[in-house]
Amino acid sequence: MSHSARAGGLAARLLALVFCLILAVLPVGAQEVIRSFEADVTLRTDGSVAVTETITVNAAGLEIRRGIFRDIPTLLQNPDGSRLRSAIFVERVTRNGQAEPFAVETITNGARIRIGSSEVLLDPGLHRYTISYTMSRMARRFADHDELYWNATGNFWAFPIEAAVATITLPDGAVITDLTGFTGPQGATEQALTITRLSDTRAQFRSDRTLGPQEGMTVVVALGKGVLSEPEGLDRIAYYLSDHRDLILPPIAVLIVLLYYLLAWSAVGRDPAKGTIIPRFYAPKGYSPALVHYIHNWGWKKSGWTAFTASLFDLGVKGLVEIDNRGKTLSITHTGKAAPADLPPGQRVLEDFVRREGVLRVDKETGSKIHKKRGEFVSAIEAENRQVYFLNNYAYVALGLVLSLGAIVVLIWSQVLAPIWLFAAFAGGIGVALLTGAVKALWNGSGIRRFLAVIWFGVIIANIGGGLLGQVPALEINTAALAAGSIVLINVVFAILMRAPTVQGRKRMDEIEGLRMYLETAEKERLNISGEPPMTVERFEALLPYAIALEVEKPWAEHFEGELARNAVADAQPGYRPVWYSGSGFSSGNLSRTIGSVATGVSAAMIASQPVSASSSGFSGGGGGFSGGGGGGGGGGGW
Repeated sequence: MSHSARAGGLAARLLALVFCLILAVLPVGAQEVIRSFEADVTLRTDGSVAVTETITVNAAGLEIRRGIFRDIPTLLQNPDGSRLRSAIFVERVTRNGQAEPFAVETITNGARIRIGSSEVLLDPGLHRYTISYTMSRMARRFADHDELYWNATGNFWAFPIEAAVATITLPDGAVITDLTGFTGPQGATEQALTITRLSDTRAQFRSDRTLGPQEGMTVVVALGKGVLSEPEGLDRIAYYLSDHRDLILPPIAVLIVLLYYLLAWSAVGRDPAKGTIIPRFYAPKGYSPALVHYIHNWGWKKSGWTAFTASLFDLGVKGLVEIDNRGKTLSITHTGKAAPADLPPGQRVLEDFVRREGVLRVDKETGSKIHKKRGEFVSAIEAENRQVYFLNNYAYVALGLVLSLGAIVVLIWSQVLAPIWLFAAFAGGIGVALLTGAVKALWNGSGIRRFLAVIWFGVIIANIGGGLLGQVPALEINTAALAAGSIVLINVVFAILMRAPTVQGRKRMDEIEGLRMYLETAEKERLNISGEPPMTVERFEALLPYAIALEVEKPWAEHFEGELARNAVADAQPGYRPVWYSGSGFSSGNLSRTIGSVATGVSAAMIASQPVSASSSGFSGGGGGFSGGGGGGGGGGGW
């Protein structure tokens, strides 16, 4: 082997050795640990504890950059299995002997003490934190003794604890009757600790080994009966309500929201009695096809385009416009005939628009103008008829939404509902509204609208559904969560039920339903209708716009087609074709298909022209005790 080769091999080995030394040394210098955890706990006669924790950490800028946080459970479990809620009050926090900023945050089943400032980074090295706080209701009461079962360090620290010490002090007059403790992860029964009885009222517990991440030390001190006071009277009631508020508050919240909506619905949302529906042979006098559509649908379908199309046909029947649907372009021409003085407001907007245009071509170039006129058309009808025939009662629904939001906020503030459920409830309400719109578009829309609705439906499911599924570990399905879901559902249901027709509106709705019954009656069933006026071209054309407005133009045309085939239309000319319509594919022999296609085609052309919008008794040491049990506990980490 050459000298250069040997030198190269030696250099490589030296580099590898240096690299290994670096790897071996760096983790030690950069390791973040809790050097010591000292807990000084004083039990008071009312069962509360005063705690001072002194935590010395080695910060290396990895997880401990600005400070540490300490998580402490406040929702605990009594020996009999019942729940117990404790209140925590943080009195003082220091770092290296100086006051340190801190904030107490609510977390699931407890509180997080976040120590430090977001604007200050810690210097690497040792930092000594002191946290002083009190917690209520920490004593456990049994038939023959009382005890303090205290998780001194918590079992959920992100760092190892090299030394843990807990000093327990009982009230004056108490005598320690038993002592024990546990170390290790949650549920462990290891007893790697040294217990020293300092006096009748004081004991010290010291871990015998380093506690790894997610390990802790729990101590148990028993004392005789008669020293600790028992809650009585109103305090006992208040404690019971607090302990069981996760079972009490959610049903109350649901009942309050439900009661509000029931009272509001009873006051303004109950429908007047529906009349007997019989076939009606004439449209309600003085009611345009668009207004009939508006009343029948409690508003507009397809953003008003169906009513817009029906009104266009009605202008044709009145001789004011001619519709030319030949070729690929739909055009509407004004005939020059003067409009009658009693022309309804919506039709007045449409007629005036066509008259000023002269010849209106329906395409992308005119789409924005047509869209604007459709808005004016809808507004003109709404301005004259809003609150006349039906009431949406939006104010009552809005108040219900505010009340519901308040109920959910109270559940979150009371710590019975995870804050994420506020988002879930909000997203759920929006999701229901959006999905309802998508389903309506799927059911009623044109081809392009159905396609867009499918895409929109998929986006909603993928984002809202996927987002919620991604939060499954954070979502605890409990009574409060079910209550939040129930509140959302109540709002959705009553947003629909709160709509109510007026007395006049109910009467007109019955008349319109009777007209629709007549127009859509199948040809073979018309023999059962008595008193029907004879069919004429004038009668057919006069009712055709109403049939389009009510979306029953096909059965109405089938009836007329049948009458033509029987020569029962006295004023019909051979090869009937409306004088106000010109278009390819019109066939008097298949009139129902033709009329349906014409109405659909005109409406589709109008829409297509629009611009695209951008959750055992006994001393705990004698059986059933473990690391992580009792009060205190939790854990912490760096931030």
